[in-house]
Amino acid sequence: MLYVFYNNNISNKLSGVLTFVKGLLLIFEDLNIPYTEVNNLVSANEQMNQGDSLFFCTSIIGDCKKSQDVFLKMQSKNIKIFVYNTEDIRNSEKWRNYLTDFLNNTAYCVMDFSKQRLDMLTNENRFQICPGYHEYLEQIKNELNTLVNKKVFDVLLYGGLNERRLNIKSQLQAHNLRVKFKNNYLNQNMQLTDTLGSKIVLDVYYYGPTGIDFFRCSFLASNKIFFIHETPSPEDTDEDFLNTVVHAKYEDIPDKCIEWLAKSQEERDAKALEVYNLFKTKYNLKEQLKSNSLIQSLSEQNHSLRRSL
Repeated sequence: MLYVFYNNNISNKLSGVLTFVKGLLLIFEDLNIPYTEVNNLVSANEQMNQGDSLFFCTSIIGDCKKSQDVFLKMQSKNIKIFVYNTEDIRNSEKWRNYLTDFLNNTAYCVMDFSKQRLDMLTNENRFQICPGYHEYLEQIKNELNTLVNKKVFDVLLYGGLNERRLNIKSQLQAHNLRVKFKNNYLNQNMQLTDTLGSKIVLDVYYYGPTGIDFFRCSFLASNKIFFIHETPSPEDTDEDFLNTVVHAKYEDIPDKCIEWLAKSQEERDAKALEVYNLFKTKYNLKEQLKSNSLIQSLSEQNHSLRRSL
């Protein structure tokens, strides 16, 4: 049995991680992989038996050293721990200290969208999985039924605010643009209202460039929302992304925003549709997981179990 550990009430600024997990659960159902949802590691360990598997994203754990005792108990029962790393172990010393040893020596399998971060690890079972398009991301917008006909803001950025991001805000405001940088939202409907009411949504790294910021831009791309992405590190992107998605180096972001604000809404919508098609084909989450050998093994294990019953 596969156990999925996540928090349905996760902070809204991590909503990209939550929607990724919920989309993942739908894919597990499509692949006939049974799972049990858990929200506590200790109780999860009590439920799990020899040979079961556990999946979670590192954002829900934080400092994995604090949970080392329960992980050791899981390992004694031969429980395989599948982890999706969401944290920047490359640019952040804090996350590097919190997670690297766990990802190398405790996790059975590590997935990440960043090739650079994966290359820092020694775990043999590491895979690049990009949490890009999934139809669930489109359903969110439809379920909320949010209709916004007017663009209230020129530029929107939502997520944690630090000096790096606030510096961009100051430069944009110096051009008398209607700018909103929001640290958090009370609910997803409010976030979506501001997103749809903005001509440009900015995706600027918190610490510094790594791979494509899929947890933020996958929702935007899947819903044909125009965004500008800070240019990923050269070692951690691909030509299709660079040729399709509007991007700029950190120091050029204000000028890139002004350039695209000078264009019509029809031009921005056309670009958003082009990006949508890229994500739906190249970064399709379900297709990536279907081709992953360890995810396939979970499915095959389930089929073998059914045949034996």
